Amino acid sequence: MSIVLSFLISFSVCSCLTPCGSGAIEETPRESTLETKLNKTITHFDSVGRPLIVVLLGLAYKRHLPMGIEYVNSQAAAQPISIHVVGKTVREVLEIAAAKVPGFRVSFESGVVSVYSPQQRQDGTDLLNKTIPQFSVVAVATEDAGDDLLYALGQTVDPRAGCFSSIAKGQLGPSRITLTAKNMPVHEILDQIVAQNGNAVWTVTVPPSKLGAIPIVDLWHIYPLQTQFESVVQAKLTEMFSQNP
Repeated sequence: MSIVLSFLISFSVCSCLTPCGSGAIEETPRESTLETKLNKTITHFDSVGRPLIVVLLGLAYKRHLPMGIEYVNSQAAAQPISIHVVGKTVREVLEIAAAKVPGFRVSFESGVVSVYSPQQRQDGTDLLNKTIPQFSVVAVATEDAGDDLLYALGQTVDPRAGCFSSIAKGQLGPSRITLTAKNMPVHEILDQIVAQNGNAVWTVTVPPSKLGAIPIVDLWHIYPLQTQFESVVQAKLTEMFSQNP
């Protein structure tokens, strides 16, 4: 069975009736490494007929940029954009691409490229905006950190409800996550997890209309920044709108 198929069919269920995760120590993300990558100059960048999300993911996978995509709408997933630039940095190309679709922005804080909608961040029903009072993990695998965060979100929103995730054990490398976050929104904690991993991207996995749905089911995925996963991530994000326009 291929590594990609293994990723797609390896599932685990996190019931919010049982606690997971314990105390922590804060760690600083790899900001300097990202800055070096963002400041590299791209001699020519041409993209025609590809939607925003495909362009951004292409840059992330080619340039090995830890990335968080916390919002995707049908326009970003399906409408082609055209970009023709010469002698721009990776940072500038990312900003130019995001500006092609109304309402999208990119930021470069905490060692990760964040793709977001300023308007969506004001939506109190969006579970990715929920503030987690306390989140702590010590030396855990990246996928387990993401699963522990899902549990923490479930406890914050409704301790009686279930939360269910599909994760790929062992696919995200040997990096161990040590993190303490207090009163921080979910999307920022996910950014810090991916930044510490240094070789991963996380994406929302539901359209905007389902960002507040309870029980919480597969709200996000964390994927490796390995070439064979790029098409998997692209397909997941574009297929969200084939049944949920």
